[in-house]
Amino acid sequence: MFKCDIEHVEQKELDYIEFLFNKRSGSHFLYGRNEDIKREIDKAILYYYNIPYLAPEVVLLYNSAEKVRDDYEHDFMVVTTKMNDDSKAWLVNSLDLCYPDGHAWSSRLKK
Repeated sequence: MFKCDIEHVEQKELDYIEFLFNKRSGSHFLYGRNEDIKREIDKAILYYYNIPYLAPEVVLLYNSAEKVRDDYEHDFMVVTTKMNDDSKAWLVNSLDLCYPDGHAWSSRLKK
């Protein structure tokens, strides 16, 4: 897995694009840090006017591995209020697999 981190500031305008290269198995997207975590391709990769983007719950899972950052916490607070129950359940299950000792986001989503 390759990672290129440009800046640790909130992106206010489209001045760069981040690319993630991940594997897939059949019709499933495989999470790069734990391939036991899968998401159906049509739920992991969404489209806006034919432009593909990674589903918010998958992005949050990637962000969960980083040190506490205000922008990731802000993303979690805003995005989870707009996610459907299926997306939230997938994120909780994935966080529980990644962090058997618990993760703060998982606990908050279970309430």
